[in-house]
This record gives sequence, structure tokens and C-alpha cells, in this order.
Amino acid sequence: MLRVTQGPVDFQMPKDQPEGKVWRYGIGIPFQIAPRMAGVFLNIRSDYEKTWDFEAGTDIVLFDDLSNTSQAKIYPVSRNYFAPDPETGENKEMTKYPVVGGFVPYGAKRADGSPHPFAGTGFGICQVIGYSSISEKRDGPYLLELIQFAFDGKDLKILSQGNIPNEHEPGLSSAIPDGDDLLYPMKGEGGSGISRWKYGSDGWYMSDFYRVQGSGGCEPSLIRDIDGSFLFNTRKGFDILVWRSEDLVNWTQIINAERIIAGTPITLNQAPDGTPYVVSCHFQEMYEDSMGVYSWGREILCLWPINKERNGLEPGIVVRIPRVEFGAPPSNTYWLVDHPAASTVQLADGEWHNVLAYRFMELCENALVWCFKGPGNPPIQTGSYLEEVISDGPARPKWNF
Repeated sequence: MLRVTQGPVDFQMPKDQPEGKVWRYGIGIPFQIAPRMAGVFLNIRSDYEKTWDFEAGTDIVLFDDLSNTSQAKIYPVSRNYFAPDPETGENKEMTKYPVVGGFVPYGAKRADGSPHPFAGTGFGICQVIGYSSISEKRDGPYLLELIQFAFDGKDLKILSQGNIPNEHEPGLSSAIPDGDDLLYPMKGEGGSGISRWKYGSDGWYMSDFYRVQGSGGCEPSLIRDIDGSFLFNTRKGFDILVWRSEDLVNWTQIINAERIIAGTPITLNQAPDGTPYVVSCHFQEMYEDSMGVYSWGREILCLWPINKERNGLEPGIVVRIPRVEFGAPPSNTYWLVDHPAASTVQLADGEWHNVLAYRFMELCENALVWCFKGPGNPPIQTGSYLEEVISDGPARPKWNF
């Protein structure tokens, strides 16, 4: 049996918000960075822009207590910049989408107890897309950026930052260990799959890509099940789809639950005791309201545990229903409680906690096109939330310290 906490917003506004801009934290991807310390890749959204999903960068937030995130340490990692389009010469704002990736935590050990050779290092990748002030839309160039990190137990450092071939799109979960390597879900040409990352003279680099046959979709996620096999999920329509593999090469689809979610971001995660679960927005019938806006179906966030036989889902568990908690949003559009992602991490108490992150906002913040009453101030609930998914069984440590 799984349970989920329901706390207040944890992170709302970056300290370096520029004058004339409205920045708010949104998507979060948790990970382990050291013994008894966790981190979260926390993206920044620029509200009330002329196009939707106008991102502004990413911070890494380090914390060790879910009940006291106000004391978290924040490191700016990525911000937008201006550069000429190589084809048109137009000076465009290069928008930085969420940085995601993985770490080998400082102090990590191998299974045999020897020190992990790459402990205290990690990587992040993000899409960079040019925004045209002339056409008022994102129209390229399209870049993929790789960032190399190091953590010495006290401070986070960026070792390098530069573009790599734009052949893959990032997934929505943090990387998981596989021996001395890291495995990270991505979308590639011909379908989604798993990228293998190795550590070399210049830091982390992608060495292989294992395509999951028949997966398609985007924004994939990956976990290692309690029997050692891999479970994989991808966002594709309104269905919950899960594949299983023992070797990353041969995959079998084990779950195809139709019309369960709202066609929104979905991730595959794992409770502290190893119970796999998927989390997304509950399916809602689409309809057009009096303002000509279709229901976005992002007002009910739920999780569904995968059964012990690994061939179906247990009944859904509500994570959040903001319209019930807070009433109608101030601008009378819709609440969006979405982009969930989780990771099991060890915190200051020495216990293992499954931290579930998600963003919360009102639809009208996403772009001026939805601001029927004109732009205003974001609701007080807007921001990034960190909750805990609690399980009954004994915890299964994700890292050896």
C-alpha cells in the first residue's frame, strides 16, 4: 500500500528574476548527490510570454530534509542567452529547457564496498531552442547542451558546458547506475530507449543507445525492478505503457492500460520498498467551455502501483486535486498539476525517502494567448512541489555508501 503526502509549495521564484519578467519554478527531477543529501534539477519558466512553454533555465537545489526545504542550497546552472541565427542572422533568445541527467553521489561505493571511481561527478543535458521576436515563436536553431558537474560533499561546481550533436531528446527521470556506468532514458531517431553513459577524460559521454522496440512516444523514464530487470515507460497518448527487459536489448511490453491518463507527461518510478508505480494526470473527457478553451485534463494528479505479477495496475491513488483544495483558479482558467518525477534518496535522518516532484500553475501563466483577463500575478500556489511516496515494506537502498 502506497501513501502520498500533500504539503505546501516548496520552491516558487528564483532570486535572480530579471526586472520586467515573471519567473517561476516548475518541473523538478530528484536525484541523490551525497550520503544523506539529495538534489533536484529545478527548471524555471518565464510566465506570460507570447508563446507557450517559454523556459528560462534550470537551478540545482540541494536539500536533506523534506520538512525544511526553505534551507535548501540553490545553484544556478543554466540561463537563456542571445545569439544570431546562423541561417537568418536574426539575434534570437536561446531558451533553455529543463536540465536533466544523473549523478554518481559523492561517497558512493561499488557493490563490493570499494570506492566508486567516479563518485562526486554527474552530467546534465538540456534542449536549447531559438525564439524569434519577429515571428513570436520557437523556430530554431535546435541545440543539445551537455553540462559536466562535480560535487565534493560541500559545493557543486560546473566543470564544462557546451553543445553536443542534437540526436536525442532528454527523458523525464534521473539516470540509474549500471556498474560504473549510468543509464538514462532518451528519445532517439526511430523511437525511445536507453542511453548508456560512461566516464572518460572529458567527463561523462554517451557510448550506446538501446532502442525499446515498439515504444515510440517521448519523455521516457526508467527504473530497475527488485528482480534486477529493467522497466521502461514512455509518454504516448492516453495509455499507460510499460516494457520489461533483462539485458536492455530485448524488450517485452508488459502493460498496456488504455485511456487511463490525460495524454500528459507520465513517469515510471519506484517506492522505497521497490514497488513500481506510474504517475500522471487522470484521464478526463475533453470538452470546450464558454471561453472556447478545451479542458486540459491536468487538474487531477494520480499514481498507479504496478501489481506484483507485473502485468497490470493496482487502483489509482490521488496525489492532488487542486480545484477541490483551492477552488477555481484566480483567472478562471484551469489548474495544471503535472510533469511528475520521483527518485528514492537518503536524507539527513539516514532513511530512504521516495521524493516525488511536480509543478503547479494556472493555465494562463503558460502564455499570453490564455490570458483572457490580461496577465497578472501568478497564484500563491504556483511553483514546484516535493512530496513523499511512502510504502509499507523495508526500504531498498539505491546507492551503497
